[in-house]
Order: sequence, then C-alpha cells, then structure tokens
Amino acid sequence: MKNLLNATLWEPMEIELTCEKAYEHPYLDVEIDATFVHADGTEMKIPGFWKKADIFAVRFTPVKLGAWSYTVTSNDGAISASGSFDVAPNTSDLAVKKHGFITVKHNKKYFTYEDGTPFFWLGDTNWQAPNYIQVDACNYPGCTCRNQFRHEVDNRIQKGFTVYQTYFDTSEVDGGGGGHILPSLWDEQFVQPSDQFNKKVDKMFEYLNTVGMVCALGFGVHVHTASSMALEDMKRFARYIMARYGCYSIVWITAQEITRMKPSKNEHLTAMDYYMELADYVANLDAYKHPIGAHMDVMDVTDERAQRLKYAPWQTCWIEQGGHGIGMVPKKSHYKGYCEAIINNERPVVEGEMAYEEINCGRFSTTKAA
Repeated sequence: MKNLLNATLWEPMEIELTCEKAYEHPYLDVEIDATFVHADGTEMKIPGFWKKADIFAVRFTPVKLGAWSYTVTSNDGAISASGSFDVAPNTSDLAVKKHGFITVKHNKKYFTYEDGTPFFWLGDTNWQAPNYIQVDACNYPGCTCRNQFRHEVDNRIQKGFTVYQTYFDTSEVDGGGGGHILPSLWDEQFVQPSDQFNKKVDKMFEYLNTVGMVCALGFGVHVHTASSMALEDMKRFARYIMARYGCYSIVWITAQEITRMKPSKNEHLTAMDYYMELADYVANLDAYKHPIGAHMDVMDVTDERAQRLKYAPWQTCWIEQGGHGIGMVPKKSHYKGYCEAIINNERPVVEGEMAYEEINCGRFSTTKAA
C-alpha cells in the first residue's frame, strides 16, 4: 500500500490517522469520511475505517494523473486531516495497472477496463475465503510454501484466471472461520472486527492486487447471514469492507444467492428484500462505481425475482448461477433471457457457478452442464 509521497495511478494508497480520543467501540462509534478532489474538479467521497487501537485509516486509488487534494473528517469532529499530492503514471505491465478498474460504462454488453480495453472474466469460486483460507500455512499435500492463499492464487494465475470470486461469511453461521478452527473475523460479533483483517484479509487483497487479479466480492451467505444479522449491522460491515477494499478492482456481487424469500433478521424483510436494500446502499456509497450485481439462485429470467433484479437501478451486471440446483435441467431456455440482456445492450452476464467438479448439487452438475 503506497503513501502520499509516491502516489501512482491505479495503485491503492493509505492515509493513517491517530486519534487521541478513546472509544469503547470505535467500529460502532465513529464514521470517517474523506473527500478527494482532482485539479479538474472531479470529486470522490470515500469512507474510512477503524484499523486498530487508536489508528484510523483512509484508502484511496487515484483514477487520474495530476494534482489531488483531500480532507478527512469524522462524525464526532475528533478526527480531521487535509493535504495534497501528485499522481505519477503507472509503469506496471499488469492489465489492471495499465488500463484501470473493471467497468461496464463503455458498452453494457461486456466488461472492459476503465480505458475501454476488453476484459475477459474467468473466475474461480472460493466462497468464504476470508474465513477459511490461511496465509501462514498451506494444506496442499507435501507443500512447504506456508501460504495456502498464494498457492491457490498462483495456480489460478498460471491457468489464465482473471477473477477471484469470494464473499464473507459475515455472521459465521455457515461453517465460517474454517468450522471455527481458524480465528474469527470478530473480536465481538458485529461490535468489533478482529485483528484478522490486519493480519490476514489485508494480505489477501494486497496479493490479488500484486498479481493483477480482479475480486468479485460479496458481503454475506444467503439466508444464513440475513437471518442472523440485522440490516443495520450488515450495512455497517459493508461500509467497513468498502473502506478497506473498495480501493481495489472489485465487482460487488452483494451476497450468495440473494433471491431466497425466507425471513431475515429484520422481520418485515425477506432475505431478498434485505440484500436488495444492501446493494442499493453499496451502489450509492461507492465512489469508484464498481460494477454491481447479485449472485442469484438458479431461475429463468422471467421469474419475478429475476425481474426485480433486472429493474433495480443499482444492478449493472447479472451474476447468474446455473451450475447446480435440485431439479435443474440443461435447457437452453434457461440462458435465453440472459443472453438477450447482452444482445439488447442491457448488461453483461456472468455464469457465476458451473459444474463443481462433479460434486452432486443436483442433476445439472456434471460435465454435460458445462
């Protein structure tokens, strides 16, 4: 993570802030906001976050060359900072450094980099990686690299993968924390994140950035998270994650299988209502305007839940899954509507899950499906 003295285009940097005021629960009690202004008038508002002890931080990736200024404030007035910096060209050969973040703004048929260069999505689904994956040990038989995460990412890079698909098991109720063998992401659930974000999760995102891999990232696990975590707590967590990792090339996929209609922790909302409201919150907060979709259950595009997604103002891409589902059959009609979304310049379509190496998740999960 760079500092202000050597700011580089498309390279994340961090401003650390020390606060003399003591907080019982800084994650709950303080909201940090930063405004970055380019010399041409471009303005970007970025959330900050509590990092550890009396340290807060703001992370920012310059999206334009030249002079920038910034101001940082907190909701209680105890934290403030201001300054300016110049942004130099990026000389890296990595595509995300040469061409910028992934976007859909140039042509709604497909993903491109910021400068319009086409981007090909080839992803791998390591769901719940922040909870399960280790960075100080490797579980591959006979391996001595002592970094399971790097081993996995390097393997995928060698095979041409461009996207790392994952999400947080935020409430750790679906096997989160490696079946509670690995340390929790919370010191106190929903009240104080643990040091695992500094020790492990930061390292994961930094490495993805180092090798130029885009991250498709969600905030929770279908009904499990929605039924155990109030929406207010989920929005706070989403803000925290956006503050820490929104500075990277991200595609927000909201959460796993958001189209479940079961009750959520907020009794007046179904799980889908819950995640639809979360996605809207994320889209409005995100100054980078990363693409945003929602990992959804297997369904035809004519399903009323799919239609709700289609007309949601925040949705810029489909994250459809056809790879498994009880009773699913390999019909071309299932994909027809999604293909028409591309043809009609509505939005790109990603097949987010497909044929999990013959794992039996239903009848449509063999090599014939692929």
